[in-house]
Amino acid sequence: MLSKLKTINQIFFSISEILRINYFILRFKFLDRSRKVILIYHPSKLLTLNHKDYLRELFDNFDKKYLIINAHQINALKERKYFFFSHIFFLRFVFGVNLFFSTYVSDIFTPKSIKVYMHHDIYDTPLVNEKKLKQLHRRILKYDYLFLPNKQSIGMFENLFSRFNKDENKKNPKIFETGYYKLDFLNKKKELSKKYENNNIIIAPTNFLIWPEFCINNLEKIINTLINKKNYNIVYRPHPSNWKNPKVLNILEKFESYKNFKYDNSLDYFDIYINSICMITDLSGTAYTYSLFTKNPVIFYSYNENIIKNLKYDRLHYFKDRTKIGFISKDIEEVTNYISYIENNTSNKIGSINELEKSFFYLGKAKNRIKDLINDILTKY
Repeated sequence: MLSKLKTINQIFFSISEILRINYFILRFKFLDRSRKVILIYHPSKLLTLNHKDYLRELFDNFDKKYLIINAHQINALKERKYFFFSHIFFLRFVFGVNLFFSTYVSDIFTPKSIKVYMHHDIYDTPLVNEKKLKQLHRRILKYDYLFLPNKQSIGMFENLFSRFNKDENKKNPKIFETGYYKLDFLNKKKELSKKYENNNIIIAPTNFLIWPEFCINNLEKIINTLINKKNYNIVYRPHPSNWKNPKVLNILEKFESYKNFKYDNSLDYFDIYINSICMITDLSGTAYTYSLFTKNPVIFYSYNENIIKNLKYDRLHYFKDRTKIGFISKDIEEVTNYISYIENNTSNKIGSINELEKSFFYLGKAKNRIKDLINDILTKY
């Protein structure tokens, strides 16, 4: 009963938000029809707060002829120019938006808007598992433009289109290389930060609800081994989509009494990353963000490389370039050996990490690149 009442209240609140956002847009455009409205939509409720701040800074250099507003699904998020919709369906009733922008794929859009998808991942990490790939392709085709970080990511999306788009009448979204603003955002923050210490080993698995076949299969044993053998803080940072999952909560309950164990579900991973010696992961896209940001190595726990070969993922740069930013391990013993090696050879991977960084043509320039592209797109609108 309480759940039903909560749902009804959220629907009524969403309707009031529709009225408010439409009034907001109408008032903005009333005296000058040349003004443009950009709506940033956050399709993922669990990831909205993780992306909010850097997206706000990404759009803070637009002039007064642009109105930047956000739509989301978090009832408690009440800030200026942020509007709550309990369901994506309500987007159909927001009028006057010139450009619809999202970093996760949306299925419904504001009417008559140009649709831009900026990929949230830094590299060509597999998008979804094989069963859902065709469905994802159909969803992405609804967009007009894709903003992608580098050539590796562009190649992945081009392969997706060539594989599934057999209908010549269905036009693919236009692709632009933009750089990866989140890395620029972190690097800028690093320049302003105080001195830091390398005292964390970060364990950051991928989303096991999507990639059960790749996720670290003996995570508890790895944590237990490192807690008892190494003089470091072991920081467990699960994928945000898994934070409330019983498997994650079980690990937290088991190790929370250890002084050198930390469970990290912070919205901003800057401090955790900057104060670390290395990261242990499996298939998480954060591996390349971490390494390019910190210049520290990543240990990729991959207990079955045959899965990667069978799925032909070994053609992706994500897997081909793993040894440029770190090491591939198949068991716990190799993990501990690599950590010991990293302790004594802290600069071992810096050269290849820096070389990989050069593949980002718009490194440090993503913000202006994205602004210029949006200006050009809306000028032709």
